[in-house]
Amino acid sequence: MGEVVLLFSKKDKPKSGAKAAVDKVLMSDALGVSTATLLAWYSLRWQIELFFKESKSVLGLAQYQVGKFVQVEGWVELCWLAFGYLEWYRARQLLRGDLDKEARADWQRARTWRLCQLLRQKMEEEEVDRLYRWVGTHSGRRRLKRILRTAYHSTSPPKISA
Repeated sequence: MGEVVLLFSKKDKPKSGAKAAVDKVLMSDALGVSTATLLAWYSLRWQIELFFKESKSVLGLAQYQVGKFVQVEGWVELCWLAFGYLEWYRARQLLRGDLDKEARADWQRARTWRLCQLLRQKMEEEEVDRLYRWVGTHSGRRRLKRILRTAYHSTSPPKISA
């Protein structure tokens, strides 16, 4: 393997006089690089690993059911487009001036699954607001009745005639 540098990583600060248990051992052959740089590289690498894991588990990257390579490419592009949209939406939310400190922190630290959840919640709130506005006008109530009637008839079981 040759000459390497080993970094012993621990989440918690070791207690004085106690034997320190190591959580991770990081190994690199970049001998001329500082410890801080190596840790930054491993941190970036970990973010890349998380990106692929979340792409597979949250965005369905590994769930393609196509056989041709060009179709697989398209599926990957769609999953990453969804990821890009989530990040764009996060950026838009963080630019809002009306976010309280807790909501801003939630948008900042959210990983992919939580971003999906936050986006879904935001879309549901907008839908409720739209329904509220519709109920306030005669034409809106008519529109709402038509939508509900169509939805009811499309999901109701078939009628059995005698």
